[in-house]
Amino acid sequence: MNFPAPEKLVRKARFLKICLSLVLGLIAMGAGAQIAYLLSDAQGFGRFLTAATGYPDQDLRLWQVMALALIAMAQTLLWAAVAWRGRAVFRALETAEIERSAHSASDLSRLLWVVLVYSIMSGTLAVLVITWHFPDGQRALSVSFGSVHLTTVLAALIASFLSQALVLGAALWRDHQEVI
Repeated sequence: MNFPAPEKLVRKARFLKICLSLVLGLIAMGAGAQIAYLLSDAQGFGRFLTAATGYPDQDLRLWQVMALALIAMAQTLLWAAVAWRGRAVFRALETAEIERSAHSASDLSRLLWVVLVYSIMSGTLAVLVITWHFPDGQRALSVSFGSVHLTTVLAALIASFLSQALVLGAALWRDHQEVI
């Protein structure tokens, strides 16, 4: 069986770490844009968020806009944490620290499950906040599960599998070192 050269794996790990660093930078810029938009035009930002949830042209109260902004910012921060943990996986692989990489992949998997649950809950909460000022009988509460959620499930399963494979690889490497 031919294994790829370690240098090739290190290059790939470095490349993926750089890609996730770029993603982290884009997330930070997106968070900055959210804050800037909120501070410059709170009602416009509120209309932007309500349109994203399927309730366009709603005039919201300030507390509703702030609640929606908090929900959106928490989601952004969770995705930043996912990118950060992903970088940790590839940083550890780059330096051949398999056990640390396995631990980081396990953390990444758990974090992706948290993102999934928060994503579903935040959509429900956002609809409730948006329709709070509606007359009785017109308020809404919805739960949705879409392609983004399915993709997050798949990513969490892959990260979980990766962490288990890395744990096994680390045990094999330790065993190999003891034999030598």
